[in-house]
Amino acid sequence: LKKAKALSTISMVLLVLAIIFCATIILQVSTQGYVSILGFSVFRIATPSMEPTLPVNTFIISRKTDIRELNKDDIICFVSKEAYLNGNIVTHRIDEIKEIDSEICLVTRGDNNNSVDSVYVTSENLVGKMVFKTNPNGFISTVYSFITQKQAFFLIIILPILIIAGLLFKNGIKKIREQIDEIKREIQNDSSNSEEQSGTDGDRSNFDQT
Repeated sequence: LKKAKALSTISMVLLVLAIIFCATIILQVSTQGYVSILGFSVFRIATPSMEPTLPVNTFIISRKTDIRELNKDDIICFVSKEAYLNGNIVTHRIDEIKEIDSEICLVTRGDNNNSVDSVYVTSENLVGKMVFKTNPNGFISTVYSFITQKQAFFLIIILPILIIAGLLFKNGIKKIREQIDEIKREIQNDSSNSEEQSGTDGDRSNFDQT
């Protein structure tokens, strides 16, 4: 019984954590366009603009960084303000650092691009500084390619949540039935006690009349 209660508690905790995690991701993506956990974000390089430094399908981790701590040649991630990119996340290298009207402005450029980006990066649209990168043909890229398939996403994310929810529902129904059975037993015991008490009173009455 203790083991079953422990498993039920663990399942409940996992389900709650999964729901919180999914809600956090949905909220962040809908409000800022990317996910940030403790200041760290993971992105996949989708274009060849940073080749050969960051080939397509390279995964990178960026860390939220104060714009005053950045230096020339740092690789950063930012929300692009260029119209044709429609607010997408861009990963480029800092080509120059300027100060305009007391505001730090970063001039950025892709290593594989001939010209700098047309819009400055400021603290407003800075996401963070790249602190880690993977091999584009490595394990993480392979796993990502797998889980982004609909069938794999269902098996890895949705199915475990459904199983945990099902187990919790099953345990809940079991507890309800146990409580109903307990109430029935109490009612039966009360009824039996009442009948015994009535029989005893009747015997006493007959004895008194004799």
